[in-house]
Amino acid sequence: MNTDEILTLQALKFKQLHTQGHSMPADFVEQLIDQHPEVKAKMRNICAFIDPSLFEKVENLCGILDLSKRQFVEMALLDFVQKAGATIDRFDALPEGK
Repeated sequence: MNTDEILTLQALKFKQLHTQGHSMPADFVEQLIDQHPEVKAKMRNICAFIDPSLFEKVENLCGILDLSKRQFVEMALLDFVQKAGATIDRFDALPEGK
C-alpha cells in the first residue's frame, strides 16, 4: 500500500468509529437481531427474486467488503430513496402538501 492508500484507510476507519461507534463484524450484528425478538419485531423484511449473476456479484462484494447482505441491501435502498426523493423534489413532482 502506498501512503495515500494508508492515509485513506486510516481516515475512513476513524470516520467509521465516530459515525457508527463500532466496527463489529456483520455476522455479529445479524446474530444480535436474531436473538432479540423485540428488535426483530420492529424490523421489516423485503424479499425479491433477482438474477443469479447479480446475486453472485452481491455475495462476492459482501465478502470483499465484510458486509452482510442485509447491510448491503439497506445501504442500496437508502441511497435510492435519497436520490428518488431529491429527483421528485427537483421536478416538483408531488402534488401540493404531499
